[in-house]
Amino acid sequence: MNEPDLKKILAAKIKQARKRIGYTQEDLANVASLPHPQTVSDIEKGEREVKVWELANIAKALHVDIMDFMTTSDLPALSHVAWRVQPQKCKEDIEAGFLEKCTIYAELESLLGFYNQKPLPQYEVGPQQPDFAKVEQIAAEMNQILDLGSKPALSLTRVLEDNFGVKIWYYDIENGSAASARGEFGAAILMNFKEAPWRRNYNFAHELFHLITWDATRMGELKPELWSNLEKMADAFASYLLMPKHAIRDAFENRIQDEVIHYSDLVEVAREFEVSTAALLWRLYRLNKISQDKVQALLDDPAFQAVDKTTMYRNWRHPLPLPDRFVRLAFLAYQKGKLSRMQLSKYLDTSLIDLSNILSQYGFDEWENYELEITAS
Repeated sequence: MNEPDLKKILAAKIKQARKRIGYTQEDLANVASLPHPQTVSDIEKGEREVKVWELANIAKALHVDIMDFMTTSDLPALSHVAWRVQPQKCKEDIEAGFLEKCTIYAELESLLGFYNQKPLPQYEVGPQQPDFAKVEQIAAEMNQILDLGSKPALSLTRVLEDNFGVKIWYYDIENGSAASARGEFGAAILMNFKEAPWRRNYNFAHELFHLITWDATRMGELKPELWSNLEKMADAFASYLLMPKHAIRDAFENRIQDEVIHYSDLVEVAREFEVSTAALLWRLYRLNKISQDKVQALLDDPAFQAVDKTTMYRNWRHPLPLPDRFVRLAFLAYQKGKLSRMQLSKYLDTSLIDLSNILSQYGFDEWENYELEITAS
């Protein structure tokens, strides 16, 4: 193949990658620090040589592995991303960035030889006719499989990450938004880091349902009219999983005195299970512990809202920008000599100057010796 053909192939790939994330030529020029939108136009027409630094910037801006630009093969297709609430802006860009991070995460696992993580089970469900009794059964089984105990929210994300290799990333996206995906990298969840912790927990459980029914519901091909049914099933699953029937019933009944329960006790039950008060009240309603009218009255009561808000601050916490497990694996690879310091800083999306500070945020000291001498007996 002659050189002009290679130039045209690269030009076509850049244009394809730009369009699939919704970038204009001006957008790409700005994000990739190119001189002018005309530069992008000339590159995409195959009329201009692409400098190495330009190609590196373009690949980063378009969330493409630079090696995929340098072959004659087609660009790899992007995995389907299923959204709880689709963002109004930059959806395709967010998806491509999320999938790129998941692929990098999987490469890091491969570098360390982590191939033994358990796959998430797959369940057959039909959104055509939602079966909520079956959804409750699935939630109970998943509690056992994940070994979540009586208060699942306390360990759900850790178990998904450490035992099942689910890649969890936090983004600054719109309220209510969360997403899940499956691909060669495994299973993954994208979460809004600004959400309240109890809201994030609910979204994690909701997205878990999509991951364990992905094959049966053919997520990438699901008809829009069935999506509403599937979302109702995922919401029910989240409620069942995070608030196991017997555990939530006992926690509620143990606080009743003389047939009365204080607002503060209800709020504390919600905080113990790390769910919202609304989620707790509707779960109690479905367990026939409180009437629908009382649930609505409580949610509308300013006094109840005030008690709820008083506990939010001390229980509110934002996750760090990078997943803790991802940083742990990157640091482990560095300690084992599988990553250079430069490569480590690239994985952690920081400069060499700031690397030590970033590591310290996650409890690591790059100059500390983390080896333990083992003497054979």
